[in-house]
Amino acid sequence: MANQPNRFIRLSPEENKRLRELEQNPHIHPKVRLRAQILRLSHEEMSMQGIGQYIGKSYDTVSTTFARWEKEGYAGLADHYEQHGQEAIITRELQGFIREKLAEARTWTCEQLSEDIFESRGVKLGPEGIRLRLKEMGYSWKKGRFTLQNALAKKTSSITKQRWKR
Repeated sequence: MANQPNRFIRLSPEENKRLRELEQNPHIHPKVRLRAQILRLSHEEMSMQGIGQYIGKSYDTVSTTFARWEKEGYAGLADHYEQHGQEAIITRELQGFIREKLAEARTWTCEQLSEDIFESRGVKLGPEGIRLRLKEMGYSWKKGRFTLQNALAKKTSSITKQRWKR
């Protein structure tokens, strides 16, 4: 490690001030705050090895942070992730279809909605997947139940209302 080159990042007073604000802001992602701290420590002429030891990261992490700052500036502080994974099954078009179905004057279960989507669109989604997507779309629901107690309560309330009218 002793033979690794040492370099420093020079910051303007405005850059130093802004990086300090980023470093101390609790609403900023911790990695961004750490990178801002690395740059500020370098500006204070702490060696790259010293910065790595101080923050508990490797020399390569410090070096990468320097390179990103020199190439991209403030944008280099953020992570650059490409989105990977499976394409979304529920497209905007399918969301519109689901909204149309739920606007109909009937009650749907997730199972029924799943079957209807498969029959009409050929998209296979299980009831649990439907439930999760409905929550993401902002829908909420309660279980519909008919119980004798509820029916009796409605009947007695209508009887008492009639008594008071006389």
